[in-house]
Amino acid sequence: MNNIDQNKNSVLPDEFVALVKDALPVQAEKLLDSIQNDPPSLSIRLNPHKTATSYYSSDPVGWCPYGRYLDERPVFTLDPVFQAGGYYVQEASSMVLYNVFSQLQLPDSPTVLDLCAAPGGKSTLLLDFLDGKGHLVANEVIKSRSAVLVDNLVKWGYANCCVTNNDPMDFTQLENHFDLILVDAPCSGEGMFRKDKSAIEEWSPDNVALCSGRQQRIIDDILPALKEGGYLIYSTCTFNQNENMNNVSDFMAKYNLNTVEVQLQSDWNILELSRKNAKGYQCMPGFTRGEGYFFSVLRKPMGNNDATFKQGKAHKLRTINKTEKSILDTWINPDYLPEVQIHENGDVYYFPASLSPFLPLYLKLFHVKYAGIKLGKLNKTVFTPEHSAALTHLPLLKSPRVELSKEDALRYLNKTLSQVNHPQNSWMVVTYQNLGLGWIKNLGNRINNYLPGHLRIQMDIGIK
Repeated sequence: MNNIDQNKNSVLPDEFVALVKDALPVQAEKLLDSIQNDPPSLSIRLNPHKTATSYYSSDPVGWCPYGRYLDERPVFTLDPVFQAGGYYVQEASSMVLYNVFSQLQLPDSPTVLDLCAAPGGKSTLLLDFLDGKGHLVANEVIKSRSAVLVDNLVKWGYANCCVTNNDPMDFTQLENHFDLILVDAPCSGEGMFRKDKSAIEEWSPDNVALCSGRQQRIIDDILPALKEGGYLIYSTCTFNQNENMNNVSDFMAKYNLNTVEVQLQSDWNILELSRKNAKGYQCMPGFTRGEGYFFSVLRKPMGNNDATFKQGKAHKLRTINKTEKSILDTWINPDYLPEVQIHENGDVYYFPASLSPFLPLYLKLFHVKYAGIKLGKLNKTVFTPEHSAALTHLPLLKSPRVELSKEDALRYLNKTLSQVNHPQNSWMVVTYQNLGLGWIKNLGNRINNYLPGHLRIQMDIGIK
């Protein structure tokens, strides 16, 4: 029995129904009926720099140029385009933030924080919006989830990103720094009831109160890091007032914030909410073509922005020397070599100019799990390329590429591919529909497969 059928048999808690009727009195009946009886939507977001030839859908998500609705759920694990970062499986309602970002008055090279970033849907959305300008700090407090976040951002392929594994309180050290902070706050998950029966079973009024308190503490911790005149986007996947509009009103009063009105097309059926001077926006099943999602855009008052840029302490990265350059020159395209740095352990990275000046500061203050594009490791005169260098859309490397059929691509991802048809015996990137999947070393009669072990497809790939 799938989640859709399960939810048709699920009884919504009376306390939840009461909270929805309080928060959304006009829309409650239709919303509650849709949660219990309508199938959830299914959507993906295409990577704008990884155009594949596979046909997925021509059914667009109206508020995001890269969003597409799907009629049925494929086995994403067995799609090499998904494994190559050609698209991200993301709930349609949350993609509305792409439209919101475009309405903000941001500098040309903004400094952005996604505070609660794992597994990476909104971070990849932000990176698409930035499109190489400025940089993003994608933070996740839970260590295991930060590893998933790194994997997903590596697949997405941008270099102007830094992944951190820190508690929100750690950002109090970084005052007046970010132009935009996105807090997609941990919440009671009411907006996921249509997709996930377990979310219904775990819901309780006590959990709503717990989440509301946690959300307030998160904002308390993170607000000092927002520049004067900067934007805070606060969002949840829930419906109740306690976690949504009540919190927004409290944030405004406590920190002298203003809510920013955004323009949304009427046919998107996203409800505008008002409470005192606060504004928020609610996506709802039965109205919006997507699941439950709430957001509000707040702005700090303009000020001097005189905060001094804090220089980080000495770290273990440096620019490459002449000897290293002569070795790396055979691998790396010359346009990118000036922005390549090497760690004292031999790890070689590409850091774009929009990120590298800030990196010493982040290394000083935070637990940095990944940054830029890791190109490989240099051990004396031997360079070994890194998986992330095969997945970036940036033309960083000169390496040969070999295109695989879907069957061979799955064999590669399952680590059962034994050889490729290519005349050159060397390191090379294997591709599917011209999208990089990873590295092999072609030895002629066989290959060595360098796909990281934790990324190997463990399920039956259905190929004899």
